[in-house]
Amino acid sequence: MVRTIFESCRSSRETLSGKSSESTTPRTKRSQRGTLPAETLRRAKRGFNAPVSHWFNGPLEAVGRRAFDEGALGEWFEPREVDRVWSEHRAGSADHGLLLFAMTGLGLWRSRTGATL
Repeated sequence: MVRTIFESCRSSRETLSGKSSESTTPRTKRSQRGTLPAETLRRAKRGFNAPVSHWFNGPLEAVGRRAFDEGALGEWFEPREVDRVWSEHRAGSADHGLLLFAMTGLGLWRSRTGATL
């Protein structure tokens, strides 16, 4: 079922955009021959991660904690465990950036929609 939905979405995107879902990486690499070093062009494609872990150690910590409180996520999650996650993240003993990002989004969503389980 999931595969069918995925394939349907992909073919719809291709139809609407007129573009194939094939990777553009080889074409991009060819276009940069002579500009970039050969070792750069030979290496595997890398992703880019937003620095959410860094953000939650600074300006977004207050946003994340407020989203947890305003979204009443204490009804869904054990507040002591959430505090432990924040403490570990702030201390640098664990990187919980993606978890905190997800919980912040959930808290913001719930505070706006009032969703319940």
